[in-house]
Amino acid sequence: MKKCWCEKFGRNPQAPCCPESYAQYGTIGRYPSGNYLSFYEVFRKGTEISLEEDQTIVLQPGYLYLIDYVFLATTGSQQRIQILPYINQQPGLLYSVFSISGNEDNVSAAASFTTNAAWDEAAQLEFRVTAGNESGTVTADLQGAVSVTPLIRKRE
Repeated sequence: MKKCWCEKFGRNPQAPCCPESYAQYGTIGRYPSGNYLSFYEVFRKGTEISLEEDQTIVLQPGYLYLIDYVFLATTGSQQRIQILPYINQQPGLLYSVFSISGNEDNVSAAASFTTNAAWDEAAQLEFRVTAGNESGTVTADLQGAVSVTPLIRKRE
């Protein structure tokens, strides 16, 4: 079975274009609106991805990365939640998820995106939660995971 695009297109599967690295980081906790999420390592293979000081996922340079995330939060009814990734301390507005709890207390948020922010130099990835409604902000009981996979390595 062909496992990466290098093999599919007749390239040497041992070539640097076939990354053998991936990681998943989990979170569980109570987060006041506006706070960055703290993570713990669920699993990690390779050295291209690491966790720094619980809140920052570091992406080593030279790759296009795939980022997948899914979160479940308990906020109370009629509350909104936004999960906003920050890449190199800049809000990744295109990669944000916004969801409303409706009449239930629970809300989920999930998304995937690719980033070349670490193409030339290491990049930092963080996630910020905002929760509440027009009456004010709330604390979210939140759990979830972020999975990171390098997809393509930059050619030298």
